[in-house]
Amino acid sequence: MAETLREISRIKFIKPLGEDEMRELFVYLSRELSSQIRYTIKKTESVGENFRSSTHSYPRLTLIEIDGVIYTGGKYIEHNCMMAPFSCFSDFANRERNKVNGIDFFVAPDYEIEDLPKGEIELFDDTKRLTDEFSELMAKRGN
Repeated sequence: MAETLREISRIKFIKPLGEDEMRELFVYLSRELSSQIRYTIKKTESVGENFRSSTHSYPRLTLIEIDGVIYTGGKYIEHNCMMAPFSCFSDFANRERNKVNGIDFFVAPDYEIEDLPKGEIELFDDTKRLTDEFSELMAKRGN
């Protein structure tokens, strides 16, 4: 069955990852992809009354947002992919807003799968595979 553009450009993590785990993932991906990853982590914290429990709370992390770019090399450049911008997404239904659930690569709105350079599809596929490998390594470590 053919994949959709959304399926090709989205990576759903096996389990949500926090800020430190994302840093580890980026180090792993940059090494394995022979690339450079630049990213920004934006944290949103809250403080004040908790209206559900009528208590006062101290500062706590309530949301992280991560955006970045993978700057490629090697086979990806040879196949017309020099960089791949991305943003991480959170599934708020799981109530772990201080973690992210996956990566969405940016794809131009009017693009179809056949419009993507071969290198971009290879990068998406390799990143998915390596992200799964990273999750397995984390599970073996007990994380």
